[in-house]
Amino acid sequence: MSDSPARRLKTEKQNTHDRYLNEVEVRWLWDMVGELDATSRAYFLVLLLTGQRRDEVRELVRGELDMSRPWMDLSEARMKSGYPHITPFADKARDLIAGPLAAHNYRYVFPSLRAYVDEAAYTIYDLGNALDFLNAAMERKAKAARSAYERWTAHDLRRTFSTLANGILDDEENAVLGENHIEGVMGHKVGGRCQTPITNINMSRRSEGSFGYGRTRFAGLSATRRSVATDVGEVRLDPNTS
Repeated sequence: MSDSPARRLKTEKQNTHDRYLNEVEVRWLWDMVGELDATSRAYFLVLLLTGQRRDEVRELVRGELDMSRPWMDLSEARMKSGYPHITPFADKARDLIAGPLAAHNYRYVFPSLRAYVDEAAYTIYDLGNALDFLNAAMERKAKAARSAYERWTAHDLRRTFSTLANGILDDEENAVLGENHIEGVMGHKVGGRCQTPITNINMSRRSEGSFGYGRTRFAGLSATRRSVATDVGEVRLDPNTS
């Protein structure tokens, strides 16, 4: 063959910088995913709210879920670390996952958008199309706000989770979540070992591992509010941000 079919596949462009979305961009994203199809919308928000890797969520299957707890239980074969990992859900992430489960009977929670591959996972092509749309829409918002904008990837939502989780503070400006807890939720090795903060799941709402962004849409905050209550603490906002 003179031309490989793989060359025509749309892939996710990689950033060379440690890109993450700031709080204004998160609100833009929360607005714009509403313009996507239901599968893409749920997929991107679950990435943001759980801090898991792109393919760990993209290839999620029904058998890896326990919605009564709720959490997803990934085997060592599915984890980059090579260790099994349990990820707890906050309320918003649970609802986003429950939606696709009720909408279809496929094995994959986030199925391909291609009608001829019913039993395939949400594809890199699907993801790339959605990323192109979101980045273009958010760049328009940035231009209107006269602010700089850099394209982001699915992996940058994982960095965004880490950055915002580390920035959740209590009334005394102390971190609500320990660094090791956050690393454990994300499936990173802590002290040379891969840990899951499963012992914290039933302690309190503040101990849950993934973001819920409170009981309202993050994008719906008013300019006068300095913070927003979330399922794991409090995210500080710029009071001048609209």
